[in-house]
Amino acid sequence: MSKDYLTQDEAKEVVPVFKPNGSFTHPESILLSALTDERLLTWQFAVQQILKAREKAKTEEILQFSVSKSLNLRATDYMGLVNFEEEEATEPPLTNGFINAELVSCDEGNILQH
Repeated sequence: MSKDYLTQDEAKEVVPVFKPNGSFTHPESILLSALTDERLLTWQFAVQQILKAREKAKTEEILQFSVSKSLNLRATDYMGLVNFEEEEATEPPLTNGFINAELVSCDEGNILQH
């Protein structure tokens, strides 16, 4: 959703409700969606972020259910809702059963169909 598509009156109504209820924008949810994305670069980015989160989890205890710090309401694509440079992404639990090689070798974003 982008504020650019809303009138000022609509934004006054929508934004205060949308922001606190934006749990679907948790980085794990975004990454999980990206694993099924038809765009190869989006899928590759998700795999890269998951591998990075796995490495970090080996050395640090990370709170998995943290709330997204920065919800970008000007995003024109779901991948832009969360700034992955600022957010500490954790691995989606659904991908825990995949070894790294399986994540990397799956075809063009269809990992959840394999």
